[in-house]
Amino acid sequence: MLVQLKPQEESFFTIIYGKLRKLDALILCEGETEVKVIKTIIEKLGIKIPKTIGVTECSGINTVYNMTAIITLLLNLFRKVKALGILIDSEQMTVKERVESLINSIKAKEFNIKDIKPICNQTYQTIVQKPNIRIVITVNGVHEYNFKTHKIEDHAVLLAQLENKINKNIIIKADEAKRIISKDEIIELIKTSSKENITKAYNHIICLVNTIAKT
Repeated sequence: MLVQLKPQEESFFTIIYGKLRKLDALILCEGETEVKVIKTIIEKLGIKIPKTIGVTECSGINTVYNMTAIITLLLNLFRKVKALGILIDSEQMTVKERVESLINSIKAKEFNIKDIKPICNQTYQTIVQKPNIRIVITVNGVHEYNFKTHKIEDHAVLLAQLENKINKNIIIKADEAKRIISKDEIIELIKTSSKENITKAYNHIICLVNTIAKT
């Protein structure tokens, strides 16, 4: 079962002492778009969620420092939760650089973290000892495109291309994915696309969900 936590609508008390205590795992996203994408992909592909997994967003926070502050708070509060999934944009970094940057910022908070290892496309895994939480980090971005920043919209562009809704010349001329497709169009695109192309365009998110679901 997937449970959405809504930090902008629900009180901190309700989330921490209510919903969070009932979760087996939590997926933390940078923004609301990522949460909607995850929920839509799960529904479209019929992905089974055998445990209780929460998904929430950080109100568009996209700096490592602020994301780290939220992760640190959660790690200190977790009791039942055994896995934390993190979905972030790569921005101007490579996937590996983005992951290492986030992990180093968590280490700076004096958490003991084991070596991080790749487990599937654009997805890495590690263990935080004490409180023994598995962290799975997945990074958005289609780096084959020559955009100046790489974000969740990249994958919508890829999906639209696979669906033959845009041609390669439009992609080449754009400096960012949002010039081609807006966030408001992403969910409808996923809903109307083939399962095969969704799997190709969002295989990193599917990997994240399946990995967390096995926790």
